[in-house]
Amino acid sequence: MKAEGDPSELARRLVRQLQETQDALRQTKGKLRKKTIQFDELRAQVDALRASWVGRWIPKQSHKKSEAAEFAEPTAVEPVHFAASADPEVSIIIPVHNHAGFTSQCLASLVQFHGTVPTEIVVIDDCSSDVTTSFLEQCTGIRAVRNESNLGFAGSCNRGADLARGGMLVFLNNDTVVSEGWLEVLLQTFRDHPKAGLVGAKLVYPDGLIQEAGGAVFFDGSAANLGHGSRKQEPACNYLSEVDYCSAACVMTPKALFKQLGGFDPYFSPCYYEDVDLCFRMRDKGWRVLYQPECEITHYEGGTAGRDILQGPKKHQQSHRLKFFDRWISRLSTHPAKGETRGNAFRILVLDDRVASEDQDAGSLRMWWLLRLLRGAGHEVTFSSGKMDPSRALRQNGIAVVEGIYWKKLEEYLLERSATFDLIILSRLKMARNYLPLLKERAPGAVFIFDTVDLHYLRESRAADLLKDEAAAKKAALTRADEFDVMSMSDAVWVVSTHERDLLSVELPSARVDVIPIIQAEQNPGPEFDARRDWLFIGNFRHKPNVDAMEFYARNIHPLVLQKIPGGRCHVVGGSVPEELKALASDSLIFTGWLPDVSEVFSQVRFSIAPLRFGAGVKGKVNQSLGFGVPVVATSVAVEGMNLVSGKDLLVADAPEAFVEHMVELNTNRALWDRLAKDGRTKVLSLFSPEAVDARLKDALARVMNGTSEG
Repeated sequence: MKAEGDPSELARRLVRQLQETQDALRQTKGKLRKKTIQFDELRAQVDALRASWVGRWIPKQSHKKSEAAEFAEPTAVEPVHFAASADPEVSIIIPVHNHAGFTSQCLASLVQFHGTVPTEIVVIDDCSSDVTTSFLEQCTGIRAVRNESNLGFAGSCNRGADLARGGMLVFLNNDTVVSEGWLEVLLQTFRDHPKAGLVGAKLVYPDGLIQEAGGAVFFDGSAANLGHGSRKQEPACNYLSEVDYCSAACVMTPKALFKQLGGFDPYFSPCYYEDVDLCFRMRDKGWRVLYQPECEITHYEGGTAGRDILQGPKKHQQSHRLKFFDRWISRLSTHPAKGETRGNAFRILVLDDRVASEDQDAGSLRMWWLLRLLRGAGHEVTFSSGKMDPSRALRQNGIAVVEGIYWKKLEEYLLERSATFDLIILSRLKMARNYLPLLKERAPGAVFIFDTVDLHYLRESRAADLLKDEAAAKKAALTRADEFDVMSMSDAVWVVSTHERDLLSVELPSARVDVIPIIQAEQNPGPEFDARRDWLFIGNFRHKPNVDAMEFYARNIHPLVLQKIPGGRCHVVGGSVPEELKALASDSLIFTGWLPDVSEVFSQVRFSIAPLRFGAGVKGKVNQSLGFGVPVVATSVAVEGMNLVSGKDLLVADAPEAFVEHMVELNTNRALWDRLAKDGRTKVLSLFSPEAVDARLKDALARVMNGTSEG
């Protein structure tokens, strides 16, 4: 007889309990499945009755076309002539079953928007009984193959993939019309994202409303077309995003990957859920499924498959959902219900009064990085400056952008949508002062963060003190009152330096303050000392401290340094140069204006200068230079709150004579230059790299969303 505490007896008992639990789970699952089938059948009947009632009692023209109207098949069936490539990079596979009018229209659009990509078109005729076969025989440049028996959508696509000669496959419905540049942008997405396994298009109805902007799958296996019924300019539908699936009405995937995964699974023949299943299998292997809004395809949904879920191809939609649910039940347990976000993701709205950009002022560069970091953490991020944003970069990095061309006024968007956000970040005083009261009223459930970028009142008061300007001092006092008022209304305040955090801890101790600094990505350090000459000042001259710094340098430092470095030149990089500064230009003081790429100039100079006399926050010019491995001579104001040490990370001086001596040192002392170039770069990347700031950002968000204070 086994003892009560015998390990083997305990193990057997646990196994029996586990088996009993599994049996109970199987029985519960079976009951649930039966109930689900009954519910789906009942829902289908209700939907059919509702559709019948709507069609009878509501005038047809009052329908939303994209939800109810049948888009008529073209009557013209005109042969097309396509200039196929002998060595295609892309094979476009189009499965067809009847509906020659749609096929003709689709092929004509492919001819019209052929583009520059070497391409072939493979049409799989799945036993059509109309004029499709004879029509395809009249086309040239099209590889048309007729199935001996009906294979359905999945089988026809798989056969097309077997016949394809291109390394990339595009599966395209015949009831679609492509647009200019569609194929190029799909291909470029794979080049930009090496782990992309499948990329899908924005599917738009003929009336301009969205059918699908990618797809979501919920915990019960049901699926939804994201953005359905929205205008095609809708910001939430116009950024590159990772999605659960993309409908195979238009998707691109590498042939090798498609074949490796076994193609579309016949388990879902003849159609429906084969594309969702393929996307799930791709992610299981570590590949990404991406929605690319810049590829816009007009889709006559229901033109070939119909819309009745009780008959025709559509009848498979419900039964295949249950098949899909059975196969992926463990994975689906992590998926949300409809209307929920995933895990700890937040819906975040970010408002700034400037366009986030990589090549403008330091604050705009910081915002560019913050948006990317927030998106990288899995949050849904929407950004607006209330202006036109000509750049596609934010959208291609997963950020929804609200701009003036879509919303005549930012207020309209905020009135309609602000309540849908969990967190609202207002960057810089102007944006916060203008919109925080409105947002507090319209989005009472949101958390609000005031992102100062720098303390405006501190910068203004320092300028007033320096210039002994009483009017400026009064303005600074008003700015301080405005900033403190906004801070008091906010749940948290972001500053960029430890100095500003410590200052607020004294002047406004009730504020919850976090340091989210300027961000500096790692850069190529460039050539060694001997391959360099001259020095650099960089800054946007819309910023008053930069105007004052350059004027001070030109009048008080530059003449002195030329006496000790004959033939030396200062290159001044930055836009919006005022006329009074341009008047100071010479052969040795060169204003180059704004440069879209500053890496070349940083690779040529020996050092950079930051002779600022007033300002606030962290100075991007110092960060950027050290990030490129270029030593810096700066004033104490320029390095305030950055935790940089003079003589170790850079050189600091305030008096013109001492500033000049440091410039001469860096121009002549190679050992000093080598040490500062290395140590300064190491220090700034340890403090301000995207990885370092990302950790601070996640911590700050967690605390403000949980209502805790900084430790």
